[in-house]
Amino acid sequence: MAEEQSSNLTGDYITYTIASLGAERWFVDSNRGTSGYSFHSLAEAERFAITLAQRNTPSKVCMLSSDGEIVTEMVFNHPGDTGH
Repeated sequence: MAEEQSSNLTGDYITYTIASLGAERWFVDSNRGTSGYSFHSLAEAERFAITLAQRNTPSKVCMLSSDGEIVTEMVFNHPGDTGH
């Protein structure tokens, strides 16, 4: 089942994507209406994306590599989940 969730980036999940914009700049966007937000640290971007994901379940937080591949993914199925 985890493989199915990983292979379906959008599906029924709200997906919050974190991507690098270059040196010390990170971008968080979603597949459902959240405008993109820019951050100066990865920790800030992750905290923002995880907070949104915990509030808007079912959801995912995906970190993209520089070539657009998913390198990490956390799934939040219920409000308050810590991700898995």
